Amino acid sequence: MNFVKRAMCYVHRKLGKSVLLFFIFLVANCTILGTLSILDTSSLINDEIRTQTNSKVMIESLDVNRSLTEQDSLEILNIANVNGINRMARIVVHSNGFAPIAGADENEAWQVCLIGFDDMEKDSPFTENVCRIVEGEFAKEDNEVVINQHLAEYNQIKIGDTLFFVSENENLSAKVTGFYLTGNERQQTKNVSTINRMENQIYTSISFATKVGADSYERIIAYVDDPELLSETADNIGEALGDKVSTSTQDTMYQKMKISIMQVERVTRLIFVLTVITSIFVVGMLLCMWMRNRKVEIAVFISLGISKAEVFLQMIVEIIFVYSISSILSAGIFGILTPLLSELMGGIDGFRMGISFSIWNVWKVWFLGVVVLMLTTLVAMLPCLTKRIKDTLSEMEG
Repeated sequence: MNFVKRAMCYVHRKLGKSVLLFFIFLVANCTILGTLSILDTSSLINDEIRTQTNSKVMIESLDVNRSLTEQDSLEILNIANVNGINRMARIVVHSNGFAPIAGADENEAWQVCLIGFDDMEKDSPFTENVCRIVEGEFAKEDNEVVINQHLAEYNQIKIGDTLFFVSENENLSAKVTGFYLTGNERQQTKNVSTINRMENQIYTSISFATKVGADSYERIIAYVDDPELLSETADNIGEALGDKVSTSTQDTMYQKMKISIMQVERVTRLIFVLTVITSIFVVGMLLCMWMRNRKVEIAVFISLGISKAEVFLQMIVEIIFVYSISSILSAGIFGILTPLLSELMGGIDGFRMGISFSIWNVWKVWFLGVVVLMLTTLVAMLPCLTKRIKDTLSEMEG
């Protein structure tokens, strides 16, 4: 009878002990799978928090003859760790059908300044508290603009009205989606030119600014995935664009949250490590007790001419067989419970990611579990394998 068949016969004959070992493996597997999934989820949440801290590299041109172009923005997007950009373009156009608030220079009459952003809600005068929306909403789509409330009152413009602009003898129109104020409009002197007056600054999308003729950008802001690599990313951008651009970094929010993020990561890792160590300890103690009760059986096998290696393989097959069944069942149980756990965690305010079931985690736990069980079984069997057969049998007689 080979060692595999003997192993299966033993599992069947000692069904009570096998069931006990099965349930211990089942609980250990479910616990480890759960903590591992929580660890993965925690890592994803921390990565998202790092991304949402708005850590960025600000790029501006140092040469008046060298503006930032679309090709520059594409090169920035291709740099590792950059997840997005926010371009800012400025262009002077003529108004058609509404009058700008006049400034000191009469030659600039009917001229307004269009300022375009990829995302007006990020890194614009609105996020820097220079401007604030007092009515309506930001310009999010193409052909939408946000204008100053004083300019709107001066021309009796309402939300939803259409404004017309003239650029290179082409008429373009845009819908008014909001009004803004800076709070300093009344403090301007009479010497401010028409184009530079606060009331004549019209904010729009970068696509509309490009449509009216903006072919370069005053500033490009690159957002990064990992704030820890912010300086390295800024250096890479500087190398890609040349010496005629300046780069600066900002990660104020991340620096404030850095300690909290690191503490969360350490706590989740500690919970996972403690769970694994506890499971290994409990299973190891049980196997040691089991092998101690089987020392006479092992001695008899060896006395019958069965090699120690074959006896060891028999024990390994018994344990791995029971462990594999428990792994399959624990994976099924955890897979069924995962949607419920995700729903419970998804109900917590600010918790956007639930626990997910990963078959890769199941394979990792099974493989590492097999390795640990082989080592634990070897340690538990060492006293039985190194002791002389006569001594073991004499202990039985005594």
